[in-house]
Amino acid sequence: MKKDLNGRIYEVSKKISGLEQERKELLKLLIEEQKEKLKPLVGMAFQQEDRTFVISGVPKERGTMTGTEFNPYQLPVIVVAEESESIIRIEEDTIFSKAIGSEDAKTTIRKEYQEIPLTAFKEKLMRACQDIWDATTF
Repeated sequence: MKKDLNGRIYEVSKKISGLEQERKELLKLLIEEQKEKLKPLVGMAFQQEDRTFVISGVPKERGTMTGTEFNPYQLPVIVVAEESESIIRIEEDTIFSKAIGSEDAKTTIRKEYQEIPLTAFKEKLMRACQDIWDATTF
């Protein structure tokens, strides 16, 4: 009787292990599919109140002790923020968007944020860099 139960437990454990491996492979495929859907958003620039930002890439995966963490709703951006005339910040950040859940990611993100030409973002970034350089004393 004991051997029979141990044998059944072993067989169940093998099935669970196989299903976990299949789940990991499917998750990996899903993440790659989501990244491909978000790639057309990279390089788009937006204005939101005192922040101007450009989408700098697709979300990245993070390995954790329990597996892979990936948030397709959180997009990496480079931000130029003017807190006042004398305080300008340039930083990496993230924005949240429902773009991954829609048929047309670009249309969705344009509804969420006010798009501006990439050249306008670049000009603002260069101006901020120049202001920082001018304020630096060596």
